[in-house]
Amino acid sequence: MIPKKFTVPTTDPQLFKNKFERMINASKLKGILSLELNNESLILNFSSFGNSVLTYAYDHENDALTANLQQEKIAFLHQPFMPQVLKLLEALLEKENGRFL
Repeated sequence: MIPKKFTVPTTDPQLFKNKFERMINASKLKGILSLELNNESLILNFSSFGNSVLTYAYDHENDALTANLQQEKIAFLHQPFMPQVLKLLEALLEKENGRFL
């Protein structure tokens, strides 16, 4: 199941994106997961044998960045591997004192 919400202790989306990208590039998700940031959303792109996209709208709450799932598109070939990928993603969030809600 795709997490519907996550939070990290920062109010700067660009700072979070930059730090998280560095962490991704030092993990098993390197080359598989990329991030995009626009004025309203953080977009997670999974690409390897297909494309999956998770779009989270973000907001600032009590000195934290909170992101709510707005859209998900999971490639057929990614479905069996998403639980493993999400565990890796959760571990990265925890390194930033973040968590899925």
